[in-house]
Amino acid sequence: MTTNRTGIATRHQRQCATNHGKRRCTCSPRYRVQIRREDVNASKTFATLAEAERWKKDAETRIAFGHHLPAEDTVGDALRRLDDALAAGTALNSSGRAYKPGTAKSYRLSIARYLLPALGGRLARTRTSDLSQQHVAALKEELIASGISGSTINNATMPLRVLVSRESERGTLERDPFRGVKWPSKESAPARWATVTEAETLLGVLDGADRAYCAIAFFAGLRVGEISALRWEDVNLDAAEPYIAVHRAFDQKTSQETTPKTAKGARVVPVADQLVPLLREYRAALATAEGPERIAPAALLFHGRDGGNLRGAVVLKRCQIAWASRDLDGIAVKLHEARHTFASLAIASGVDIYHLSRIMGHASIQITLDRYGHLYPDGLAEARRLLSAYLGERLTGGALGA
Repeated sequence: MTTNRTGIATRHQRQCATNHGKRRCTCSPRYRVQIRREDVNASKTFATLAEAERWKKDAETRIAFGHHLPAEDTVGDALRRLDDALAAGTALNSSGRAYKPGTAKSYRLSIARYLLPALGGRLARTRTSDLSQQHVAALKEELIASGISGSTINNATMPLRVLVSRESERGTLERDPFRGVKWPSKESAPARWATVTEAETLLGVLDGADRAYCAIAFFAGLRVGEISALRWEDVNLDAAEPYIAVHRAFDQKTSQETTPKTAKGARVVPVADQLVPLLREYRAALATAEGPERIAPAALLFHGRDGGNLRGAVVLKRCQIAWASRDLDGIAVKLHEARHTFASLAIASGVDIYHLSRIMGHASIQITLDRYGHLYPDGLAEARRLLSAYLGERLTGGALGA
């Protein structure tokens, strides 16, 4: 760190050549102004020297005329700004898009529940420019001591990670305070699913909307929010190749419809022959019981008592009661596990990983491989057989021997 003629400290990055005996700077340094007067002790860091000089001049003028300097920004101030932006829908993620309503709501809850009260309020009172690895490590230890899971800890700290990214862009932070802090495992539970016989048994004790809802999860693999947002115009049971088109999803946290979870979530899902008659039967029963307008193109497949989107949690609760009454608790699954069941059945039937990833609406094929790759049979022996057969038809035997 060097001090130039203006009295402003130039802070070079750790890898800069100036920190290794060289004279020429090889980084994009920050500029820190620190003002010490009788009852004034203020400092601030800027991305450019011009910004630092302007602030220093303004600060010294304020002091000369007996005015107070504005208090330096704190982590609490920055968190509240982020909370306001999330509430207004103007906060942008790393892709430059506004956060989805459910994500925004989750971040705002974490700010209020975990971050603002953290360390007895000391985190919120910390100057943003002073936020350090020590603060983040102390936050981690406090969250671990509270007994929450690794996944919850990860979710609780996400708004602070967003804040760090935003403030780094503004030049407020010189280093990433998360760097070097080891976090507990997210402890993701392994994917669980039912066998085809178990799925059939579980569906057999359901009826009406619950049966159709679960059947789509078991045998089409849609996410819960996607099923809740389906309209009859999205379901084509009369095409030569029946399909369900996924265009939207219902967010249970905000009670709003939004876009699917990933960019590839908007997709066309093939409907197996065995699922078609079940959905036709459900459609016909709706028209008979509630009138033809109930199966109009824009009408929801499933609706709650208020006429809005049927919540997956409501469906699951009714299913659990039905399954418990038949002593099926041992094979009962949750709705997302029904989606896992579809993936396992698709793999068993021979659907390749590329097409399974498209049907599931995963953001990348790597996600599908990580989650379900172990279910695929070892293809090395089959690859050897195919290669041997191909070469056997084309090699004359001269080059490789008789």
